[in-house]
Amino acid sequence: MDGRVTSIADKLIEKVVIRLGDGTEWPILMNFSILMEFEKMTGLNALADAEKIFGRMSATNLCILLFLSLKEQGAKYTLEDVAKLAHGSGSATINGLQLAFMNSMVRKDDAATIELLSGELRAAS
Repeated sequence: MDGRVTSIADKLIEKVVIRLGDGTEWPILMNFSILMEFEKMTGLNALADAEKIFGRMSATNLCILLFLSLKEQGAKYTLEDVAKLAHGSGSATINGLQLAFMNSMVRKDDAATIELLSGELRAAS
């Protein structure tokens, strides 16, 4: 192994395709790395304030979450780039971010899957 920590999220969470204003499509997901960075940037608690963040999405929160999600997938956009590109996709981007967040929340019936994947990751290290 190359020393890189493999994310369980990459195997467990279904990605959501977001189309940006320039026509490019990106498969995104929400993971704790993204949520932690979002909290640092905004001062909001991504889990406790989820209704505030995702239910009544502000332009700032939308751009930051989209920027962090794209960055996680290897995109090289700046936050300012994302603000310009998100403008053309509006409600579809909000819906995609909401779905990506909902997909990231593990359900009780996923416990066996998480344990299996955790074991795979431990074995690979």
